[in-house]
Amino acid sequence: WDWPLEQTVPTFVLALVLWGVAMFAACWVDRIKKSHDLITYGKILAYWKGEAVDRDTERGRRERMIPSWMKAIRTVGMTLLAMAVGAFLGYGGAALADMLLG
Repeated sequence: WDWPLEQTVPTFVLALVLWGVAMFAACWVDRIKKSHDLITYGKILAYWKGEAVDRDTERGRRERMIPSWMKAIRTVGMTLLAMAVGAFLGYGGAALADMLLG
């Protein structure tokens, strides 16, 4: 990149601020999920709307039975998959933009 410092610094600051806001929101939602024993998106929405949360479902029981080490492995795997897809789409988008814009 031949960007001058006047363009690079605000870009990184903006990216850092947006990342911080997203991480704060994710941690906040996780804390609510953990303290109120919410697992699925539907249960989170029901809790958020003030409705009764039905915890006695097959999916909920299955999620509660998964050991924490397996949840950690699943999270790491999904993160690596998301990184690979993001890198592929980013590289493809950059190549397409370069091809179209010259």
